[in-house]
Amino acid sequence: MKTGFSLLAFLLLFVSSGYAQQVKSQSARNKLATIKIIKAFDAGDADALEKWIAKDAVTHSEMPPGMKSTGLEAVKEMCKMHKAAFPDMKTTIRTIATAGDTVIAYFVSVGTNTGPFMGMPATNKKINMEGVDIIRFKNGKAVEHWGVYDNMKMMQQMGMMPPPPPVAPPGQ
Repeated sequence: MKTGFSLLAFLLLFVSSGYAQQVKSQSARNKLATIKIIKAFDAGDADALEKWIAKDAVTHSEMPPGMKSTGLEAVKEMCKMHKAAFPDMKTTIRTIATAGDTVIAYFVSVGTNTGPFMGMPATNKKINMEGVDIIRFKNGKAVEHWGVYDNMKMMQQMGMMPPPPPVAPPGQ
């Protein structure tokens, strides 16, 4: 009986370590795909996105007026819009992590608004914006995206929105 138990334990350990390695490898591929997607946005290389984003991908984030939130073509359109508005955009990933088939990336983007942006003329002002992208992958391609960005800070930096009024110290 002890030999049977040892063999079973060995087989379970062997199978589970193979599965763990497969999951680790998939996580690494998904992280790399996320990095490549972000780099493609910085470069304005919309065609490169075809390698990492599914044709029917869905963005669950708020989109600019008139832009679709479904499909690779919508993501490519967004990529081109960002490159035209911020041609010198550089994004630095501060933290990237995986949870199953999902990648979470916290980043900072810096660039200068030298082209039209969401129907507004260029401001020639620099932005420094933080954000978080959450991307779910299936079969090596992004199929869902959630993004949270500090749009208010960006609009204030571009002079398109006034900064908040100063806060009075307590007791005044």
